[in-house]
Amino acid sequence: MSKVYHFSSEKLSVTKQAMQAFHESKEDFFDYLKRHQSGDWGEVGNYEEVKLSKHEIQKGMSEDTAKLNLLQIKNRQNGSIMSIYKLRNGTKIWIVTCLDFIADKAYTSIFLPSEY
Repeated sequence: MSKVYHFSSEKLSVTKQAMQAFHESKEDFFDYLKRHQSGDWGEVGNYEEVKLSKHEIQKGMSEDTAKLNLLQIKNRQNGSIMSIYKLRNGTKIWIVTCLDFIADKAYTSIFLPSEY
């Protein structure tokens, strides 16, 4: 079964610190990018498991990051999709994609939480 990618990214940036963390952990950031785009948002949640209330669907809003991710994808809302992963060496990595459905563009950044 092939993965479904819920959005793509026109531009990608990976900070030096994040690249170093992937190198030290002997992992490839593209594996995490694919997870991010397919709805496996790591510690944030999973596209397939997120449940929205009627109120959240009607308002298009939520306090929960996984629910916000889902709402923005399903409703094609401009905003950000966020994932948080822990590499094998324990380093946390954030991946954030800024979506602009009107311009049909998306920009993804991969960085350490300390760089935010």
